[in-house]
Amino acid sequence: YTYAKQLTAQFEQLEDNMLTKKHLRKFRLGATVSVGGSILSPVVRRFRETFPELAVYAFVGNTQEIEDRLLDMDLDAGIIEGFVKSPDLVTIPLLEDPMVLACSREHPLARRSTLYIDDLQGQEFVIRESGSGTRELLERFLGSHDIRITVAFEVHTPDAIKNALRFNQCLTLISARL
Repeated sequence: YTYAKQLTAQFEQLEDNMLTKKHLRKFRLGATVSVGGSILSPVVRRFRETFPELAVYAFVGNTQEIEDRLLDMDLDAGIIEGFVKSPDLVTIPLLEDPMVLACSREHPLARRSTLYIDDLQGQEFVIRESGSGTRELLERFLGSHDIRITVAFEVHTPDAIKNALRFNQCLTLISARL
């Protein structure tokens, strides 16, 4: 009974504070690293222009992190590439962003006019971290064609991917926008 009285008093105090103070409403948007590196900033700017009464918070992480934060109600919406695993989340396709196979100009495959899936067999790749939608797309594609690659780099950011390609003879799968 004593604890219940304390909790009730605290709840009433919370309600009073919420009613007497002006609060800026906040919209929390999550985006994956690929989205964050390409379209997130213009989206946030347009959102702020359309809804000036809202404070906008943006979080950039991998697909799994965005999904987890949505399920924990730490985010209001998310923009991801890849696949949503939870049936508790609603997905709406927004745009197409093709994934491309990328390498440096010095890579032997860069000089080829035609590539075949088997050309990827045994190649060194730069891949994203576990939980990344880009990584999942790559793994599904390679698995469906029984292609085995060597992971030379496992990274979190597009800049790290680009630098690994620039200075090493690696391949990667990356968003065309990046």
